[in-house]
Amino acid sequence: MVDPMAQAQVEAEIHRLSRRLDRVTEDVAAASTRAAQGEVDYKLGYASAMLAAQGVKGTVPVKEATALLEVDEEFAEWKLADAELRALQETGRNLRAQLDALRSINANVRSVVTNP
Repeated sequence: MVDPMAQAQVEAEIHRLSRRLDRVTEDVAAASTRAAQGEVDYKLGYASAMLAAQGVKGTVPVKEATALLEVDEEFAEWKLADAELRALQETGRNLRAQLDALRSINANVRSVVTNP
């Protein structure tokens, strides 16, 4: 016979993971904004640097490298914000998978507890 407390424990874990998923969802929203702003800052800075590099002698790759060196901090901030966003999205996917598994376990436990 299954202990009825097992169902309560599974449900408590479902509630805990749901609250954690809510927090991660908020974090994803904030990280999305940071990543978008980082991309905007980088692209605007890069465009300005490319226009300024028009007077630089050399090939297009040399001008692109010159422009990138001008906006290296913006580029790094954008890429780091994007990496944080992707990590948070993966955390959200993992939490949803755990919740799905717990819902299945809860259905099985409930069935055994209510129909011994």
